[in-house]
Amino acid sequence: MGLEIKFGPYQDGRKPDSHTCNTVSFGSLNADSVTYRTYLQFYNTKNPISNEIPGIVWSNGSCPPQNLKPGQIGMGYAHKSNTCGMAGNMSCIRVNLGDTNSDGNDDYLSKEINFCEF
Repeated sequence: MGLEIKFGPYQDGRKPDSHTCNTVSFGSLNADSVTYRTYLQFYNTKNPISNEIPGIVWSNGSCPPQNLKPGQIGMGYAHKSNTCGMAGNMSCIRVNLGDTNSDGNDDYLSKEINFCEF
């Protein structure tokens, strides 16, 4: 559609420190590559609940991300509900908010995006 999407600069010191979609250096345009590069932009995110726990984690091939600690964001991808033949078509994000209502259970926000719908 003529849109140019750029990722970076990344927060983990890697080189190159940015990518542009649909270029040779970007690789395949799928949920895995787009979600991972988005994750890299937030790599040094601080956990608002605990300084001892990373603020963001990568979930390779699992949607939604599991076993998140309170205050953690999990980003990942999966291959499911695939109607377009795209490997790794599902992008997901999940956030553990901690026990917000004091019922003894952590509360979560989650979203899955099926790239086959675009």
